[in-house]
Amino acid sequence: MLVPMSKVYIIGLKKYFLDALEELQTYGKVHLTDLSDGIAKGEMPIESMRLFKTSEEELDELRSLKSRGQILIKNLFGNPGIDSNCSSLEREEKLSIAALAKQANEYFAAAEPEASGLVQKVEDLSEEQAELLQYEPLLVKIEPTVKKLVGDKDMYSTAIIVEARFRAAANELRDMLEKISEGAATTVVKSLGDEMLGIVVVVDNEHAPIVRQTLSDEHVNHIKLPGTFEELPFSEALRAIHERIEILPEKIDKAQIELALYAENQREKLCETTYGILNCIHQLEAIEQFGETAYTFVIAGYVPSDELPELKKLLEDKWANGVVVDEIPIETKEYSKVPVELENGARFKPFQAALGIWGQPVYGTFDPSFIIAMSFPFIFGMIVGDVGYGLLLLGFCLFFKWKYPKNGVVQAFTGVLAPGGLMAIVFGVFYFEFFGNLASEYIPGLNTLKPIQITSSFSLPFIRTSSDMMMTLLVMAISIGFIEIVAGLIMGVVNHRHMGERKEAIEKSGILVILFAVLAMVTFKFVPVLTSGLSTESAAIVSYLIYFVLAVGFIVSIAGGGIMGAIETMESVSHIASYIRIMAIGLVGALLADAANKLAFVTMPNAAGIFLALILHVLNFAIICFSPSIHALRLTFLEFFGKFLETGKVSYKPFAHVGKDEQS
Repeated sequence: MLVPMSKVYIIGLKKYFLDALEELQTYGKVHLTDLSDGIAKGEMPIESMRLFKTSEEELDELRSLKSRGQILIKNLFGNPGIDSNCSSLEREEKLSIAALAKQANEYFAAAEPEASGLVQKVEDLSEEQAELLQYEPLLVKIEPTVKKLVGDKDMYSTAIIVEARFRAAANELRDMLEKISEGAATTVVKSLGDEMLGIVVVVDNEHAPIVRQTLSDEHVNHIKLPGTFEELPFSEALRAIHERIEILPEKIDKAQIELALYAENQREKLCETTYGILNCIHQLEAIEQFGETAYTFVIAGYVPSDELPELKKLLEDKWANGVVVDEIPIETKEYSKVPVELENGARFKPFQAALGIWGQPVYGTFDPSFIIAMSFPFIFGMIVGDVGYGLLLLGFCLFFKWKYPKNGVVQAFTGVLAPGGLMAIVFGVFYFEFFGNLASEYIPGLNTLKPIQITSSFSLPFIRTSSDMMMTLLVMAISIGFIEIVAGLIMGVVNHRHMGERKEAIEKSGILVILFAVLAMVTFKFVPVLTSGLSTESAAIVSYLIYFVLAVGFIVSIAGGGIMGAIETMESVSHIASYIRIMAIGLVGALLADAANKLAFVTMPNAAGIFLALILHVLNFAIICFSPSIHALRLTFLEFFGKFLETGKVSYKPFAHVGKDEQS
């Protein structure tokens, strides 16, 4: 359900304002509302509160300090998100903004250089490792050629790397080097793969300078050995690079440990400083939402109703006759502006996250969290309806919930899909499906079990792929649609009445009457046992009565919604028909699983057939993870929720110390 809210005005003497504001932030339960629009329209005989020039300057400085804190957090923890790296820490003493800014400046001035140095050290070592690992394979390929050309002689050697398409240019370079060295340079072109060429240049020490200069002047893309390796002979440089590559991981690990230890040592002070800055920013930014007179301040907001006594006690007892908390009744027309907080247990949180895709409900209406928690798994399970796939999905969900306990996205997805997997197992027993017809056709012992025929069109277990059961499956799917659409319309009528929307309530009531009339018409048409005992005259009376109710419903829907009433009626019927997708998508998955089993046991009863069948089952499982989810969400949100869910724009966001919710 939605948390009941109370609208409050907090009025007090100005001398208590800053202390009261700090108390509200520490309390952390009041959702503030902006009074400036109402004041500007003359709805309240007060003025909007404004920041003094000194406060504006303080706010600018605090915002600058906030950026420095975020950069420091990113350098130390690799993530600029404050809440993901800090727990909320309360200061033992309350500092003035000036004192806090001074303390933060001193702290950042000391911490920033050391943090930057440690980060730079890790980055430099990592870049060096990446650079050497890039050079090493090329140097290893070129080394035998260099050794062959140099032999035991004291000669200068280098290597040039060019793309294979520049082979002609490589030949020109070879001719040029031989010419400027008076034939002393030996150049060999070696393939380094399909796309690269290695050009080895060996020359005596006398002509080495002019060769190096020529390569530099021509801007040739040659291998430039890093740092201390550049002046070493080729073989020694390669050996030194090997040694450096071996010790770099240890150096990087040590540097990362050093950075991590420093970060952990700084975490408490950094979080305390950053949170202090953010809390001051939030206080200053909130001020312009308030009102004032010459001697008083006015703060408006909403608080959960069960928290109101504590709020009154907190402020009125502390400043007796100096601060008053006044509760104002919430009018129906204000519901769209009231902040919404969903009050459900932890098991509904994943479904509340899914609900966020569609939008929050308006205050005073139904909380759909419980409804989606029932509707989605049921529809998902009815579509999948397979014990094997359900167990597999449930296993994957439990594994990922265990593997990533702090990942909100993973927890939300698995929290939604796990109940769906459980319902897939339940419906799998009902359909007698285990990876398709594996149990009913191919597993010894189980394949001898025969369905118990209840009626000509219904059996237990219900073999949905059987041709004589498909019409029953179709009726089942449409029946689910009828139940959900009717339930949605009933809740829609209740919501509109709560919101004071009389015409909308009448329109949906008319549609309800039409749907029940259509249900009665279809029932009397296709269930002859109901009319078998009636005379011709009685049957005609019943038919005319149904037509009369149908006409009344149509008139009522038009009276409430005008032409939109007729459109909404047709839309409701089409939405019921949309539930046919439960049958269609479920049958596609079941038939694909059956085809895979037939491939392995009948068409190709060998290793190749089993392999292909496994591929088909994996593909089918991948489809099951997505397609039924999408369609179950579509039916729940678009068809079902579209009949009653009024979406609002205001979520409950209390004025509180940063990180308080995470800490609690």
